[in-house]
Amino acid sequence: APDEARAARRILRELALAKSPILKSALLGSYHDELGQTADPAQFELLLAWLHDDFYVEKTNGGKKVVFKDKWIRDWWRKHHADTE
Repeated sequence: APDEARAARRILRELALAKSPILKSALLGSYHDELGQTADPAQFELLLAWLHDDFYVEKTNGGKKVVFKDKWIRDWWRKHHADTE
């Protein structure tokens, strides 16, 4: 869905610009900012699972933080998408 895609781009942009893993709760806040009242924590978890399955992100610190899975992908995302939105 377009709203979910927008939220995913924001999450990936924030992760690409971060110098260290981001708290999952902070990313949930960004998800809520993008989707407003339609934001659903269960859908957020599903979105993170999709991003994980597509080899973008992984959870760290017992699932409390999220980081790009691969430095190369993070750098590519930062270069091609982080400054465009």
